[in-house]
This record gives sequence, C-alpha cells and structure tokens, in this order.
Amino acid sequence: MVVLLLPVIEMVTGVARSEPVNENRTLAPKPERSSWAHPNYLVQQSRAWFNDHYGFRSFLIRTKTQIDYSFFGISDRIYVGKRGWLFYRNELDNEKPLELAMTPVDMQGTIAALGRLRDALRQRHITLIVITHQMKDKFYQHEVPPAAPHYGDHQGFDEFRGLLHELPGIIYLDTTPILEDVKRNRDIFHKTDFHWNDPAGYEVARWMVETLAQREGRSLPFSRFPLQIETRDFSGGQAMQIPLFHPLHEEALFVSTASWKEDVIRANGPPPFAWNERPVNPGHPLLRTMAVYGDSFFDAMVRAGLSRHVDGIYVAGYNYVPLSVFLKQMPPQTRYFIYEFIELSLPKVKEHIEEGLSSAPHS
Repeated sequence: MVVLLLPVIEMVTGVARSEPVNENRTLAPKPERSSWAHPNYLVQQSRAWFNDHYGFRSFLIRTKTQIDYSFFGISDRIYVGKRGWLFYRNELDNEKPLELAMTPVDMQGTIAALGRLRDALRQRHITLIVITHQMKDKFYQHEVPPAAPHYGDHQGFDEFRGLLHELPGIIYLDTTPILEDVKRNRDIFHKTDFHWNDPAGYEVARWMVETLAQREGRSLPFSRFPLQIETRDFSGGQAMQIPLFHPLHEEALFVSTASWKEDVIRANGPPPFAWNERPVNPGHPLLRTMAVYGDSFFDAMVRAGLSRHVDGIYVAGYNYVPLSVFLKQMPPQTRYFIYEFIELSLPKVKEHIEEGLSSAPHS
C-alpha cells in the first residue's frame, strides 16, 4: 500500500521531485474545465496528463535508462557506438532505408526538378547554390555498433552527388570531399549530437566564400578570419535522448571567435524567414545577399563566420515553410538562393520543388 501511495504523495507534496526529463515534446496538460461535461474526453485527457506527470516518473525513467546504458550499452532511441559515438535509431532504422529505396529514375527526377528551380531563379537573376551533407555514419562507419544497420559505402547518395556535379548552371557545394579531407586531422562531427561541428562548418563556409568571391571578381583570398579552434565541454541532442542521472558529455571542437572584431546583427523574420543576419559597419567588401532554404546544419556555417562576408543572409527551414511562400517573399536584392539539405531529406526534395514552382512567381 505504501509503494502504491508514494507516487500520489510525491505529486501532492513535491517531496523528492527530480529534474524533469527533456523529452523534446510538450507534455500533456491538465484536463480543461470544459471537458467535465464530456466524460469520455475527460477520461482521455486525465489519462494522458497522469501518464506524463505521475510521481517519480522522471526518476523511474532515468533508473531504467541508466540500467540499460550502464549494464547493456543500449538505449531505446540511440545506438550507442564505440568510444562514445551516438547514432539515432530512427535515422538508421527508418530514414536511411527510404533514401536507399530511391531508384535511378527517382534520382533523375530530383535532378530535373532542381534544373527547373535553377531556370525559374535565373529569370529573376538569382543563382542556385545546392549544398548537401552526408550523415555521421558515412564518415564514422567503424564507430557504428554491430547491432545497428550498416550501409557500407552509401552508394545511392554518392550516385546522386555525381548527378549534381553534372547539372549545369548551378553552384554545387559537395561537403563530402571537404569533410573527408578535414577528417584526416580532426573530428568533423560531435559524438553526442546529430550535427557536424563548427570547425567543419568553417571549412565549408570558407570554400563557398572563396568560390562566390571569385565569381563576383573580388580579390582573393576573400575569407577574413583564420580558423582558431577551442574545446568545450558539450552534451548534444543525442545525449539528451539518453536521460541518465549524469548526462553524457564530450570534449567537443568549436570555433574561437575571440579575435573577430566585426560583429553582426541578427533579427527575427521577416516572415516567412526564421531570422536574418548582416554585418555591422563592415568596412570591407561583401558578397551579394543570400536566401537560405535549409536546415540546422547551415547554422554551423553561420557560427563559423559566414555572415561576416555577406551583405545579408535570410534563412527559413524547409520543414516549416513551403517553398512557394519562400520564393514569393525573398528580398528583392537576393542574388543567391541556397538549397541546403542532408541526405535523409533527399526523398522529399522533388516534392518540395514541384509544390514550390507550381504556385510561385517565375519572374
């Protein structure tokens, strides 16, 4: 009886309440007063709220997770690799197979869609830049645990990269060879996070800055900041998916900005853009304005100094903003449209473009 009552006592008194688990979702709210008149709905709301808030819930979750991790080296949501490398189960179990299921016809269709996007942008005097990223398991296959699916040399996406290199009229920033070269000297991904690290983003940003500067006839080298690396204690998003009593940490690589003199202004919006960024009183030439339709991998390039070389950067996520809306709202001074995506998003690229071009202005 005491054991059964303990969760209720904890809920009422708050005694021994532990830090909530970061579940990357919104927990169920308390039942609304309006639901009292609808018993079935009230029961559903009450059950959902209780399941998310019963006493000692966080403690019990951490206990179970700690046992799984410490004694068996496993986790419900994460593949625990060698030497502390973490990989999302959903990525390797579900998302990778969708990418690998793409046929040569599917890939040719995606390339054709990118060609149509290039042509539509060209009518507005805008250059299409495509940036692709491959995932952590591509570069650290030997760190993936035996229990996880292994995808060998990732031939499918490598074939798509080859097709993109042959697409005329665009600038293709293929991050794979850049990162393979950097990997010979240092880590390019975080162990405890899904993303590449900022020093890797610096190398890609520098490549793009120099390429665009040459295209615009600027003096080279155009990149203004030498790379300075510092290490910091870090616990990434994948580590948060393993709610232990003491979260997993790593000594991660970051870009040191201590010597950077110029600053930037970041502002929210304007809609549909999540944010925009531009230098403050730069005192040096700048590249033309960029509109970025991408994901969180682009953030590493910005943190590594990209914005300090560009007249303005306007960013929106393809998971949140339809391409048609993005194309309609691009600033009139935009000269580069950056379509940046990870390999897991490849199956959706054609659909994004076809939807966007069906209702967006072409001139």
